[in-house]
This record gives sequence, structure tokens and C-alpha cells, in this order.
Amino acid sequence: MNLPSPEYMSMHDWCAQMGAIIGHLRQITPLDGDDWVRWGQQFLLVPGISVLGPPDPARFDNWARYGESLVNSLGNIDGTLGNKF
Repeated sequence: MNLPSPEYMSMHDWCAQMGAIIGHLRQITPLDGDDWVRWGQQFLLVPGISVLGPPDPARFDNWARYGESLVNSLGNIDGTLGNKF
């Protein structure tokens, strides 16, 4: 299963899908409110994910651009990401 692209999705739907997919590998806290920067910072702190070089959400002014960058950095959930844990 590939990670979902944020294109054509709401921020809340995309974050929920990312949490559901990645959350079974590592604990990902659900998005609370609209603070996607804070939500995204957790990927920088989880050892099995941080080694993949996720982007710092604070460097983005748009959640969808951040989302695309995160998806690109994490790769395929069944391939690259699944083997790093």
C-alpha cells in the first residue's frame, strides 16, 4: 500500500489516513485541531521514521506541500518504510 497523496484530500482526512497507515508501525498522535505543523513534527522524533529524513513542517507554509514532501521522503509503506523499523 502506498502512502496517500494529500492532493484532493482535506488536511484532516490526509492526516487521519497517514496516522492509520503509519500508526500500526509507530505511535502517531492524531491531528488535534488545525495545527498540522505540530502534528508533522512528531515524524522528526520517532526513531524509525526520523532516519528516513522526513521534512521539517515548520519550513512549509502549506500543509499540502509539506504532505507531498513527507510522502516522498518516507517512500512506500510496504517497501522502504516497512523495512526501516
